[in-house]
Amino acid sequence: MAINPHLAQEAYSRRLYPLAVPGELFILERDGIKFQAKTPTGKLHGNGSMFLTTKRIVFLKKGDPSRHGDFTSFEIPLAFIRDPAFKQPIFGANYMQGQVAPLLSAPNPISGDATWYLTFNQGGCGTFLPLFFRLHKEAVRDLQPSPQFFHQVQSGQLQQVAFVDPADPSVLFITQPQPLDPPPGYHGNQGQQPAQAQQQPGQPGQQPQPGAPPPPVDASAPPPAYDARGLPPPGGNSSQRPDGTRGPSTFMRGIM
Repeated sequence: MAINPHLAQEAYSRRLYPLAVPGELFILERDGIKFQAKTPTGKLHGNGSMFLTTKRIVFLKKGDPSRHGDFTSFEIPLAFIRDPAFKQPIFGANYMQGQVAPLLSAPNPISGDATWYLTFNQGGCGTFLPLFFRLHKEAVRDLQPSPQFFHQVQSGQLQQVAFVDPADPSVLFITQPQPLDPPPGYHGNQGQQPAQAQQQPGQPGQQPQPGAPPPPVDASAPPPAYDARGLPPPGGNSSQRPDGTRGPSTFMRGIM
């Protein structure tokens, strides 16, 4: 795990979100999350949103990042999670907890193992839980998501392979977010579908195949000037639209 992974402004909504790492696809976002972590250097806590991807969980505090102090976001790599458990207390909201090892390759890794807690203050977890445990199981076995699952996510048909719980307010991604100002060498999550995930001609429900993969990343390109909170360089309009909307066709509510 690491504190303050790189963030970006989404191109349409101007909302902050975690900048995708290579080979990563966004699965869902959920608001109304209370986050806590016990690390070797102290405790972290905050309220905000949680993102589940094919590689990690990222918590992002709500509000103006300039007022967050030293902690704006926290990433939990799925492959590094140990003993995840979903708790349903008699009193209080449901929550998940687990242990996670540090991600030493991250910009701001924690110095040792941490215990994390995600409290779901709004609604149920019937959509989130099956997706999380499926992705976690594959991650700890060093496996990629199945070709069918990968294809459904990339083609905007995640609802066909995900159980949708009407009581779960999680938001499924039906298109992948793109940064407003991409850093040098960034090509997003285009063209990352495994070759075996492509359907053969003539199969029922065949979807259009993705185009040619993007050019390789230039490793010599200078990195963007992210600050200590993982925020991108200033640029563009950082405010959310007045009506609070997130842009058409980017997200799908978990109620069909």
